[in-house]
Amino acid sequence: MSEKLKVDKERLDKLKEDIHLYNPAKDEIPSCIQVLKPSSAKDTAMVKNFSKICNEVRSKFDSNTQRSFIQLEEKGVTGSGTEVGKIWHRHLKNAIDNPGRDLSSQNDKAANAVINQLKSETIVKGIEFLQTEFRLYGFMQDKESSEIFLWNGNADAIGWLNGNYVIVEWKAVDLLNFWEKNKDAYNKYVHQCLIYGKLLKLHLKLSKLPEILIVPISNQSGKDIHPTIFHEFPQECTKRLDDFIWSVKMPNINKMINKILVNDEVVNDEVVNANPPKENLDDLKIRKLFKDKDTTMRELLDELGLQFFSLKIKE
Repeated sequence: MSEKLKVDKERLDKLKEDIHLYNPAKDEIPSCIQVLKPSSAKDTAMVKNFSKICNEVRSKFDSNTQRSFIQLEEKGVTGSGTEVGKIWHRHLKNAIDNPGRDLSSQNDKAANAVINQLKSETIVKGIEFLQTEFRLYGFMQDKESSEIFLWNGNADAIGWLNGNYVIVEWKAVDLLNFWEKNKDAYNKYVHQCLIYGKLLKLHLKLSKLPEILIVPISNQSGKDIHPTIFHEFPQECTKRLDDFIWSVKMPNINKMINKILVNDEVVNDEVVNANPPKENLDDLKIRKLFKDKDTTMRELLDELGLQFFSLKIKE
């Protein structure tokens, strides 16, 4: 193990420990902050600059990727449905976490063959798999609306190749010429990994986005894989990410609250005046906001989506 690899692995191990100790998604966060999952196509649509990748962008991808088609010596589980993917994920995690384990099951043998083949395959020769099921989180704030979102999810694995971290994703799919047949595969799967990469870059303060390795595994043959390594990413795919402010800690929500009030986006018109004054939050008189002059601070906090917060007078 090289000195750099050793240092980078220690940084990753430390990060995993730190993240394990702090999980904002499980803590009481304001309901006005929406929790998003990188694995959700609906959520990742927020950071896409286009609905489908055009031929021009696809050609830019092709110039910065390497792809291969491999047939394994061992056959793994086959079939349709999400359960097949879960089985592959479980055995691949075991293959990385416990390299010296007993290979008594056929699925363990197949998963071990995937890992060993990738390590010797030309496009990712020498790759090291450092961690599995690596949880990553981060806050994302819209520069214009000040709306805040929390990304929270697990990357299948984190690898290391040629001095760079690599986001690794396993995909059990109908493989038939996967990257060629599925014209929108870059759009669907790469953006998911880009979010994981952005979060890892954020936590480790990396100078560039990690590389991405996506490994489609045939759920029909159980022994064909079509790995692709993405070294760089077209600006068209990263542009939308830069429209947000990213942070590890929850941003100050005052700006977002100010937007809610000034833009008249409060939700309960039975409690709140239909046309609150268009003035800065700092100068807004509470009595002007609510219809009932006896409205309590509890009701104010609830209206702002801050039901987990309370006010106390300091002695």
